[in-house]
Amino acid sequence: KSLYTIVDYIFSKNIDMKVKTYNIEFSSRLREIMIQRGYASQTASCGVSPSALSKATGCFNEMALRYLDGRSIPNPETIIKISEWLE
Repeated sequence: KSLYTIVDYIFSKNIDMKVKTYNIEFSSRLREIMIQRGYASQTASCGVSPSALSKATGCFNEMALRYLDGRSIPNPETIIKISEWLE
C-alpha cells in the first residue's frame, strides 16, 4: 500500500476527523511504510530516519520530524514526492 491509499481512504470515508487525528494517522502510516522500506532508525525518537525523509522531499530535518510525529501534514506536492520515493 502506498501513501495515496491512506489519503484516499481517509477522504473517501467522509468521516468528520479532526486535523490532529488525521496528522497522527498519516504519520503512523508513513513510519510504517518507511520501516517496511528499510528506513528504520535505532537512534531517532520516531523510529525512522528523518534525514532520509528530508532528503527525499527537499525539506528541512525539522519539517520531516513534524511529518513523522504528527505535528504537521505535508502539502499535496510533498505527499506525491514521498509516495514516489517509497514506491
